Amino acid sequence: MKYSLSTEHLTLGETDLDLIEKKMDRLEKFLTPPFQAKITLRHDTHHKRGDVITCRINIENNGKVFFAKRVSDNTQNAIDETTSVLKKKLSRHRDKLKKKRWWRSR
Repeated sequence: MKYSLSTEHLTLGETDLDLIEKKMDRLEKFLTPPFQAKITLRHDTHHKRGDVITCRINIENNGKVFFAKRVSDNTQNAIDETTSVLKKKLSRHRDKLKKKRWWRSR
């Protein structure tokens, strides 16, 4: 899946990039071309304790926008949580479209 990735105050390793690629490929089956995906990973530096990583994913597909944002203590958890929320949203939308088409065909 093609996507644009931006990071702020954060450097990603190979494992992080592989995880992003794997998770985004899983979301691709819920989308119909053409679509655009934008991923933003940000390390918030204003917190006094611990690491706070924010992951935002924005997907535009056929005039609809699907958005998810999650905060976690490390990059992998933030990506996992955000993609799982998006997967739920996309599957609900796909089911809604299937039901709508089924009723029209009757």
